[in-house]
Parts: sequence; structure tokens; C-alpha cells
Amino acid sequence: MVVSNIPGGPDKPLYLGRARMTGAYTVPILPPSHLVNFTLVSYVDRLCFGVGAARNVIPDTARIAELARQSFAELATTAVPHDGGERLTP
Repeated sequence: MVVSNIPGGPDKPLYLGRARMTGAYTVPILPPSHLVNFTLVSYVDRLCFGVGAARNVIPDTARIAELARQSFAELATTAVPHDGGERLTP
């Protein structure tokens, strides 16, 4: 399994003409010797991620992504920020 992050994404919104970019969607690269890749990239106040997997091992990557979303939502309801501020909302 490969887990990759791309730090330092833009902290201000980007635009193409008047259209605001809403997220940065990754395209995970899966080398032949790997079976799963999670790639994360930050954009403004979001963490966007992509999932890539060998089809013969994990045929439904959308299900993996949904389970990750559920896990993040659960974490957001229980995690306490280190600065004592408000909890995150999924």
C-alpha cells in the first residue's frame, strides 16, 4: 500500500475566469508492485483524497472512499482540537 500526501496546496481559492475551483481531485499512480494507493492533497480548508487500487484485489474503490468518508465523519465528532476550539464538522 502507498499513502502519499501533497503538502502546501493553495490556501486561497483558485479561479478559472469567474468559476471557483471547489476541490483538488487526485489521480493516484499505482506502480505494478503496489495494490492500493491513497493520495491526499490540501486545498484551501479541505483535504481531498483519491483512491487507486488493483482491480483484481479491490474491485470497488468507490466503497473504500465511502468508508474513508464515514471514518472521517466519525473522527470529527469525537476529536478535540489541540487549540481548544470548536470540533470539526464533516
